[in-house]
Amino acid sequence: MPRLFIALPFDEAEFKEEGYTEPGTLQHAHTYLKKFNKELKVVTPENFHITLKFFGECNDKTAGKIMDNFQNIKALKRKLTYSLAGVGVFPNLKKADVIWAGLKTDESVITKLLNDIDFFASDLGFKKEKRKFVPHLTLARVRKGMSLNESLRQYIVENKETFYCESTFKNIVLFESKLNQDGAIYTELQSIPLIQTNQTAIEED
Repeated sequence: MPRLFIALPFDEAEFKEEGYTEPGTLQHAHTYLKKFNKELKVVTPENFHITLKFFGECNDKTAGKIMDNFQNIKALKRKLTYSLAGVGVFPNLKKADVIWAGLKTDESVITKLLNDIDFFASDLGFKKEKRKFVPHLTLARVRKGMSLNESLRQYIVENKETFYCESTFKNIVLFESKLNQDGAIYTELQSIPLIQTNQTAIEED
């Protein structure tokens, strides 16, 4: 059964500008975390995304309904800018499961988008999301049975306010996730643009 989710993908090219390997850049953080392969499963830049709705494994009928109706989501046709700053963990340094970079964006826009997606999902029989949305970019997951060593804990504390980059989300995407021994492989199934084209703007006026 396909595992489906809706997300805001990052443009990998945003992290490969001149000087991206210097300290204080997201790519530098990614490279540093990769040194701790024993403790961490580090997310590759091409898989960077913000999950908006996780459907999980769906039977063929449900998956078909999601794909048939995905384009009906009333995504706002406006820019959704964001900035990435600071490193943190869930739930805490002593029992960390996830290492993340903090994400800041227009709260009113992201809330409207989440509500639209939740309404779309509930129409298909999925429960509405009760957990508070905490914007973040997952950088790495701590391997089962492992904990953060002193070097990692110190790195996280030292970079809790580091500014990494700012850019714009361009679309929301319906992904399929396939798991293997090395992690997950994401396949884009459908996409909805968030930024107005000139033609769209004319038609809406």
